[in-house]
Amino acid sequence: MNIVVIYIFCILGIVSRTLLPFFQTLRDEPNTKWDNKFLVPPVASLVINLMIAPFVFRELPAGADWITAYIIGWGVQDICREVAKSAGNIPALNGLK
Repeated sequence: MNIVVIYIFCILGIVSRTLLPFFQTLRDEPNTKWDNKFLVPPVASLVINLMIAPFVFRELPAGADWITAYIIGWGVQDICREVAKSAGNIPALNGLK
């Protein structure tokens, strides 16, 4: 499959994993504002996806490319998000902005 399609679906996975919790919070609390600190995990997962996509998708069967790209984008974004939340709980890193 075309590598551009793979990257597009990776980006869609990242964007949907980033926006879904925000929309859920917005539904519960309509006055919630977007904070740019939430952009750090998506940027990190985009860089990771750009690095791993050519290696991962070279070995997969042709029929599983687009959905696998979306799942990998979602999963890597979820890992980066959890790492960012965990780093916020480390006392030594609380002073870092």
